Amino acid sequence: MRSLLETIAALLLGILIGAAIMALWGRDPWASYAALFQGAWGNARALASTVSRSLPLVLTGLTFAVGVRAGLFNIGAQGQMLIGAVTALSVGLLALPPGIHLALALVFAGIAGMVWALPVALLKLLRGVSEVISTIMLNWVAHWLTLFLVVRKLSDPVRGERTFQVPVGMRFPVIQGELTWAIALGLVASFFLFWFLWHHAKGYEIRASGLNPRAARAAGISVSRSLLWAILL
Repeated sequence: MRSLLETIAALLLGILIGAAIMALWGRDPWASYAALFQGAWGNARALASTVSRSLPLVLTGLTFAVGVRAGLFNIGAQGQMLIGAVTALSVGLLALPPGIHLALALVFAGIAGMVWALPVALLKLLRGVSEVISTIMLNWVAHWLTLFLVVRKLSDPVRGERTFQVPVGMRFPVIQGELTWAIALGLVASFFLFWFLWHHAKGYEIRASGLNPRAARAAGISVSRSLLWAILL
């Protein structure tokens, strides 16, 4: 309950500060907030768009949460997401049956994100390099690498301002508006990581390593292996 109350208090404080700033500029803060909520939640289409656009944040937030449980501050989720995205897009160049196309794109995206996180794990475990520094640097490498691939290798031959069109068979079916069945993937990932961290032996080892590495070692837990699991997940 304390955690929930702290979250609500932070949210309310942010709203009030935003309202004060808008009032100082001569704007009506409550009308502005009403328009904001109407645009985000006012009808089914707006709600579908809001949920759809939140999914990448949910998934990258999960990667950060696993790291936190292991005592890591992995802010490289952005770079890992970009590498996963451009890998998934690249699978669209292959001619594959529907369904299999989507499954392979997801699998290769996940593997690419793990591979991108691997140097962070090795630098942390072998050289003691802070994951904060290495992930910040790799985020920028991922940003420019993705931009290069999108602009120079994966652009649409007709409309150069965008990538090539992803095959229909590699897309999630649409529920409404922008919302697709990718929401099911987000829910499955959330429940799986909850189960893994709180109901699986490896999850227990990750949490123990994050809470007290010395005690974890004394209990026979390999802290290095737990950190590697956390970073790759």
